Amino acid sequence: MIIYYAGLMSISDDIYEAAKIDGCGFWNTLFRITIPNLSGTTNTLILLGIVGSLKTFDIVIQTTGGGPGRSTEFLNTYLYKAGVQQFNGGLSAAIGVMVLIIAVMLSLIQLAFNKRANN
Repeated sequence: MIIYYAGLMSISDDIYEAAKIDGCGFWNTLFRITIPNLSGTTNTLILLGIVGSLKTFDIVIQTTGGGPGRSTEFLNTYLYKAGVQQFNGGLSAAIGVMVLIIAVMLSLIQLAFNKRANN
């Protein structure tokens, strides 16, 4: 929310004043000025969300440990169990590489959508 607030503060008041003079109402101002000017902020937050979701580890390990069964196990908790608890360094390295590949692919997909939206 703080990043969105900073994005809102970066939009010039002159743009809103010109829209008000042109007769734009609240909804026109929202959909034609505010949301398009926040698209860069939104894309940044989506990329941060993708990276953050792939770093899910501490809460799961502290609360459930990946259980019951494997119901709350993520790639990172599986990586930890394979590498630290089962002493399987090769499997944990492979899982780490897969997490990296997934993060890069999701980021590239988001950047492609962003580029297509800007064109």
